[in-house]
Amino acid sequence: MLLVRGTHDLIHKKAQLHRYITEYARTWAHKYGFFDISTPLLEYEGIFSRSLGETSDIIRKEMFVVEQKGEDSHKEAIILRPEGTAPIMRALFMNGLHQTLPQKFFYEGPMFRYDRPQKGRQRQFHQFGIEFLGIKSSWAEIEVISLAFDILKGLGIPNLTLEINTLGDTSSRESYKSALVEYFQNVKEYLSPESQERLLKNPLRILDSKSPQDKKLMEDAPHFRNYLNTSSEHYFETILKELNSLDIPFKVNPHLVRGLDYYSHTVFEITTPDLGAQSTLLAGGRYDALSTLMGNSTEIPAVGWAAGIERLSLLVEEKLTLPTPLQIAFIPLTEEQNQKTFLWSQKVRKEGFTVHFISEGKIAQKFKAATKLRAHYGLILGDEEEKTKTFTLKNFETGDQSKISQDSLISTLKSLNPL
Repeated sequence: MLLVRGTHDLIHKKAQLHRYITEYARTWAHKYGFFDISTPLLEYEGIFSRSLGETSDIIRKEMFVVEQKGEDSHKEAIILRPEGTAPIMRALFMNGLHQTLPQKFFYEGPMFRYDRPQKGRQRQFHQFGIEFLGIKSSWAEIEVISLAFDILKGLGIPNLTLEINTLGDTSSRESYKSALVEYFQNVKEYLSPESQERLLKNPLRILDSKSPQDKKLMEDAPHFRNYLNTSSEHYFETILKELNSLDIPFKVNPHLVRGLDYYSHTVFEITTPDLGAQSTLLAGGRYDALSTLMGNSTEIPAVGWAAGIERLSLLVEEKLTLPTPLQIAFIPLTEEQNQKTFLWSQKVRKEGFTVHFISEGKIAQKFKAATKLRAHYGLILGDEEEKTKTFTLKNFETGDQSKISQDSLISTLKSLNPL
């Protein structure tokens, strides 16, 4: 049997770690007033081709298209969602929520991209994301960035840096694009083939290039801030001022862009050197124009971010001691004691304990099964225990055994700690 390339199983500690990270992020999102939203894994391709643009890498190279059969085979292509923002904007319109702004959502779940698998990057990966819709104020950026730092710092991730840049408003962006095109036209022959194509279709995306020859040319490229109008400059300066007041470490990265037409003003990433080349933990920005690209007559102010759970797990797993709930194994010595033992296991479960019921095998096999299931203690019920209304309590770590009264079972279990 083979695992599909770029996918992975989450088992035991990895599954527990994944759940811990998402639950921790959910807790903080609730504190900031964000609410759950869940969208389908399957979406029509048009949702993303309109929002991401035909020239984006996701549309051109990374889509997983689902084969449709029978009467659906001639319909618009269906894909596995590559990101979470466009589906949430679709859900906003389809459920009439754009009429009751602002809206604050968080989401979690798997995304799919046909990418080259590497450390911290898979073809099926999981994201936790935030979308704040309906607020024009720069305080929306401050709030979502602050939330991101509360989550990452709370998970114990060190050496965090916010890299931030501004794309300005529409007029600022057009001025910058003109200057960028003029600069790269003069050095066009030195650009990578992919960036030569980008120069014709979406010149901002050249700044996203990972090609060494493109990066060398970027060193002398025009900086966005030199082309900002007064209002865009003021917007960005307000954000930087408030980040300073909140003691959030940041650096302005003039080459940080989002090569998508719907982004404006603020774009940002939170990075750490502890992940090597894949240093970005979380990325986001303001995307006011997305709503019009998806068919709305007016822009809906929006800002958000998404974080990769797999990358967070790589940083957290060595530093975090996950809580270990007390696990109990109920072990009947004979088949005749199965029913009574099972009824006791039900009582203990209702008190909030994690309980295994071991019904199969000889006593040694039952003990072995209990330890494989990670039980800390065994509660043994045999003929003698039935007569004396007791259990034999076995410590699987030390091998010690003792008798406890059935009447005091719950209080005894509450006094025990995981080993």
